[in-house]
Parts: sequence; structure tokens; C-alpha cells
Amino acid sequence: MSAAKANNNRDTYKATAITLIVFGILYLVDKLVHFSAIGLPWVMNKDNFLLYTAVIFLLFKHDKSVGLVLIGLWLILNFGLITALLGTMSAYLLPLALLALGAILYELLPQIVSGKENALWVHTAGSIPMNIWQGHVARYGVLYPMQTFSKQREVDFGQIPCFVESNSEEDVQLLKDIASALSEKVYEASSEQRKSLHLAAVFTCNFTNHMYVLAAELLKKYGLPFEAMLPLIDETARKVHELEPLAAQTGPAVRYDENVIDEHLRMLADEPQMLELYREISENIHRLAIR
Repeated sequence: MSAAKANNNRDTYKATAITLIVFGILYLVDKLVHFSAIGLPWVMNKDNFLLYTAVIFLLFKHDKSVGLVLIGLWLILNFGLITALLGTMSAYLLPLALLALGAILYELLPQIVSGKENALWVHTAGSIPMNIWQGHVARYGVLYPMQTFSKQREVDFGQIPCFVESNSEEDVQLLKDIASALSEKVYEASSEQRKSLHLAAVFTCNFTNHMYVLAAELLKKYGLPFEAMLPLIDETARKVHELEPLAAQTGPAVRYDENVIDEHLRMLADEPQMLELYREISENIHRLAIR
């Protein structure tokens, strides 16, 4: 074993030991004083244990790669908390966190794959090309499960479409076999196709959920519960299982009912951004409906 590897192993053992000691102390102190009782409930939040580990590994390991990756993961997992703290700046946080994590991984790739260059290396991101591995390892690919994931919800992985890609036909088949053990829906897709999938998924999922956010704010303003929308949301989603999305479109914008649209715009007069969004989407819906 080389001296550098031996030192790295010693650093790892030391950082791991310190992490366990810190966790033990925290649990002991919590039993004695109860952090929640003194206004510090976040101290024992399980997600923050990832942050504590990251900080310890950054402090006590000469190789900072593990600590930096853990910090990046903590930022992504706690995006909701951080957005609440940062307010209007929060819109920039997730893209910046992803860019930072991507840059860190790019710099660390030679260290991460060192000694394992002949293994099969795979990432699971929709928007990152397969060739991020190129030049670092001999065998590489992607296994992208296209679904929205939240810590609070379980998903049926068997119904999640998985898209695979590799730089060799043998590894494409291997990834298909692995994906088939997880899901009934496995497809082969290139990096360019996967980028298109990810873009379509942003419209289908992220933008749709943003509309729910805006609707919830409107309903709150008028003293109405968002749960009143749930049957409508469910039926709208069910319809596109049977109809083409364009055929399933309804509402005043399809026929461009100016009386209804003008009244809605009047109601949004004190929300200029939402008003402009309503106008743009209505015009786009009508344009597609009559083409």
C-alpha cells in the first residue's frame, strides 16, 4: 500500500471516529437538556447529521472530496429549508448548488475513479451527458429514472421509466438488465434524447407544480382551501392517459372567451407577474387550439 493511500485511510478512520463521537455526544446532550426545549430542534434533525459529517470530513481529511460531495448533497436535500431562509434569493440557490456540485465532481473525478478505471461508471442525471466520464474511465454510461422524488413520499419504482445509455453494447445490455430488475419500463436513449426528456419533464412536472403554487396563493388570498382543487388536478392528470394533451385542453383560453379572460386579468391587476403569465399562457393555448 502506498504512503498516500495509507495516509488517506488513516484520515478516513479518524474522521469516521470523530463523527461517531460527535453523534454520541449530541444524542447524550439531547437526552439531558432536550434541544427542542431550548429552541434548537434543528440540532437533532436527521438531515443535519449529513452536514455535521461533511464538516468533520472537511476538517479532518486531507482529501476534501468526500466532505465536498456531502456538502453538495446536503444543499440539494435541504433546498426547501434554505429557500425559506433566503427568500427571494432562493430561486438561484438550486441551480448554483448543482453547478457547484458539478464543478466539484468534475475536478474530483480523477481521484474518485483512481484504481477503478476499468469498472463500469454510471450516473443517474437527466440533464448531464454520458461523456462526463469520457477520458477518465474505459466503461461508462447512464441509468436515468425519470420521476419526481420527494423525501416525504414513497414511489412505485416498478412504474418509473428508466432510460439507459453506455459507450458499449455489452454495457447497454447490462444496464438494461439492472434497470429491468427495478422497473417494468426500460428504454435506451442517447444523451441528446435524454436532454429532451428532461426538458419535457420540466414542463410536465416542475412548471405544472408551480401553477399549483400560484393557485394555492390565490385561494389563500380569498380564504379558500387548496384541497378543493385536488379532484380537478386528479381528473386533469387522468385524462391524458386516454386523450392527447391537446385534445384534453379545456377552459376559456381554448375558445378565447374575452369576457372571462378580461375579468381574470382584472382580478390579477395587483399581481403583475401572474397577470403577464396568465396572458401569455392563454394566448399560447388559443394559438395551439386553432392551428
